[in-house]
Amino acid sequence: MSHINEMMTLFLVCSSCWIRINISSRFHLSSLLSAAEKQDVNLIPYLISCVKNKVTLGEIKDTFKEIFGIYVPKISF
Repeated sequence: MSHINEMMTLFLVCSSCWIRINISSRFHLSSLLSAAEKQDVNLIPYLISCVKNKVTLGEIKDTFKEIFGIYVPKISF
């Protein structure tokens, strides 16, 4: 196999892994999102599932920001 064919094969393997991980992370983020929208739901099992499936902290943060927004404290003197 030539050097170019080896590089293309490596790229295809890497891109298919990325697609698999991306689809898996989207599934776990959507389950976290639906659980966070409900009242009185323990989110820890959903967070553990996300972390075990290589969902990044930034993706989890963005999901929570979508539901809860950003806290802005009142400044009063």
